[in-house]
Amino acid sequence: MCGLRGGKRDCYPTSYATCQGSGDPHYRTFDGKKFDFQGTCTYVLSKLVSKDDISLAPFEVLVKNQNRGRNTAVSYTKTVTITVFKNVITMSRDNPGKVLVNNQYVNLPFDVEDGLLSIFRSGYFGVVKTNFGLTLKFNWNSHVSLTLPSSYSDLIGGLCGNWNGQRNDDLLKPDKRPANTPTLFGDSWKVGNDPGCSSDCDGKKCPTCDHSLMLDYQTGKYCGRITDKNGPFKHCHAKVDPTEYYEDCVFDMCLYRGHASALCNALSTYTTACQDAPAKVEQWTASVHLPARPTATMRCVPQAAPRPAAASMSLKAVRTPCAPRAVCVTTASY
Repeated sequence: MCGLRGGKRDCYPTSYATCQGSGDPHYRTFDGKKFDFQGTCTYVLSKLVSKDDISLAPFEVLVKNQNRGRNTAVSYTKTVTITVFKNVITMSRDNPGKVLVNNQYVNLPFDVEDGLLSIFRSGYFGVVKTNFGLTLKFNWNSHVSLTLPSSYSDLIGGLCGNWNGQRNDDLLKPDKRPANTPTLFGDSWKVGNDPGCSSDCDGKKCPTCDHSLMLDYQTGKYCGRITDKNGPFKHCHAKVDPTEYYEDCVFDMCLYRGHASALCNALSTYTTACQDAPAKVEQWTASVHLPARPTATMRCVPQAAPRPAAASMSLKAVRTPCAPRAVCVTTASY
């Protein structure tokens, strides 16, 4: 691959990097920097900001966050929109399993623009894949990931950072100046004017976790299974460091006081990272008991992918890459 990198035009081997947002939301940039940002507006996850290499296809990925339930102090990813090759593609928690292409719902899988762009379902993710190596995934709930080829390194901006190999300068605002806090950084990439949205924690002081609750959620009953050397993720530890996923799990469980969905989302996020590595993940089951309430039990189970639907619009049906498909099944017992 030949192109401009670090101001020098040459030929370089192609590599790939992934940025992701998960939980409430925990972001990991292309360079691996981790930060939390609780804004509930619409933000640029990543886009091509440089015009130095005219051979690169421009793209823009936006994420819209929202509060969940009664907890207005934290937010989750609600909607993901990508604009590429003059197509606008949207996946939203409001319509799980559905994809909008240029304001029309389409059946999956599809090939847009004669193979330039494919949209399909892989596991429990909706996937947008381009011919230049971009892959966008969203599970219609709270987990979004974006993978780019190295031809875009140091030429992009947004919550995913600039991907220049340096973590310490990932929190750059659009004007290239560093932001002093993740809140200022995230707010600098806000777009549009969503009514009632806020920059961070609904204008309140961001919550912290009670130490005693954290100790409980660190155990093997809950988040400890992520780091358990004999647990369901033991084959993954060598490929994907479980530490940050474990810490995010404890934080989310603490803020949501052990809500079943928080544990399910955290375990599913690490499951996805392991499968992408790829690494084997054994079936897991987790129970969350809340006083005066039923015990919610979740298990990671295989599920058959939906049968491909007929094509519509000007899009063509394409083959769907096979991938393990797992969902969190919740049951209750008293």
